Amino acid sequence: MWDAVVLAGDQNPKNPVARAGLTPFKAMAPVGDRKLIDFPLAALGAMMDEGRIGRIIVAAAPDMPALAAGPWDVIEAGQTITDTMQRAFAAVGAPLLVTTCDAAMLTPDILRMFLDGAESGAELSAGISPLTSAEATPDAPPRKGFVFGDASYVSTNLFAIATASPEPAFAALARAEKRHPPAEMLLSAMSWRLRTPSVEEVETKAAKLLGVSAALITLPQPEAGFEVNTALDLMHLRRKWADWVAAEEDAA
Repeated sequence: MWDAVVLAGDQNPKNPVARAGLTPFKAMAPVGDRKLIDFPLAALGAMMDEGRIGRIIVAAAPDMPALAAGPWDVIEAGQTITDTMQRAFAAVGAPLLVTTCDAAMLTPDILRMFLDGAESGAELSAGISPLTSAEATPDAPPRKGFVFGDASYVSTNLFAIATASPEPAFAALARAEKRHPPAEMLLSAMSWRLRTPSVEEVETKAAKLLGVSAALITLPQPEAGFEVNTALDLMHLRRKWADWVAAEEDAA
């Protein structure tokens, strides 16, 4: 059984999502009658109901407003993404599923597929999704993709730690995090200069960089690669949520 942590430590009133949500906390940006963080928590809660996840932890920014009632515990986030992951690992150990508060279109199907892949034997896994099929925000610049083989992929903000000794990986991630945005730190560190690598070559390089065996798990669902990083992303999520609520009301 996996434990899960949701990274929600962003406390920057200048963050575009926080500004659009009129809150200093990105995770608290309103979406209808919900908050941004409620969406990944709902997907993880469904996996808890299935017995696939045992405990959910929210790594929250200091002074972040209380979450809606639910089967989760709250710890204080660290100064960096890697520091926060280390704090969560210290609290629950392995195996640990890591996601973010802005992975707002996660579904139980996505999580099931990712966990199935993460249980294949690698000590550290990261989810990727084909750029061509990823949910896109209208009028927003296209997301940066990473080319592996003959296709472009984006990060899904899903990571899995299945080793009881991840210290070498944490050290490597901390070094990479100093040079790249958190969601891209690992993939950027594994990029090739002269040619396009295959997924298998990326996994081999990742294992060398991290000091643990590594796997990239391809998730075909369009929602897997969606993340809320801009005001336009937040508006898109609000429209999708309003459409879903209207459809549920019509069905009733």
